[in-house]
Amino acid sequence: MDCYTKVCDFDKQAAVPGQPSDCQNSCHFSEMCTVEMLGNGVCDEGCNSKECGWDLGDCGACAKGCLSSMLGNKVCNAPCNVPECVFDHYDCGLCKEDCSMEMLGNKQCDSQCLFPECQNDLGDCDNPECEASLIGDKHCDVQCDVPAYNLDGGDCVCSPGCDLSNTKDTECQPACNVESCDFDGGFCVSSK
Repeated sequence: MDCYTKVCDFDKQAAVPGQPSDCQNSCHFSEMCTVEMLGNGVCDEGCNSKECGWDLGDCGACAKGCLSSMLGNKVCNAPCNVPECVFDHYDCGLCKEDCSMEMLGNKQCDSQCLFPECQNDLGDCDNPECEASLIGDKHCDVQCDVPAYNLDGGDCVCSPGCDLSNTKDTECQPACNVESCDFDGGFCVSSK
């Protein structure tokens, strides 16, 4: 467990060799960063790393430059607007216009969240066969026609209740028996 985080109150004991702790001791000490320098109220550049808990909070809480006083203060602070800081402890609400925090990491690929600021939808869109530019491009791309990608961002839905993949079977399905679905791919007789 990594305890150099705000959630674990920067478990200072974990940083001191020989002290009991349920956390891993990953801070590497040298003359640039000693045990005495950690959490002493001064940001010591030698201790300013994730392994040393950003100098046990002196230099930041969860990311470089993000001080614990910045988290959850109802102001979106750029250094804290990263997943490790839970996007400034939700102060930043949206990581991009139309992409709310609730949409990230929900196991559904949201094309409006496919930006570096949103960590590319926190991995929800990690399918090498389905490139982000294909989602919602008004063309049904078979490799993106899955629920996680919202049926290619809606590109593969020809009518409410009918995914274009349904038009490739040999049965006439009433929801697909419309002109926009080519009358279920030709398996239904036109009602003209």
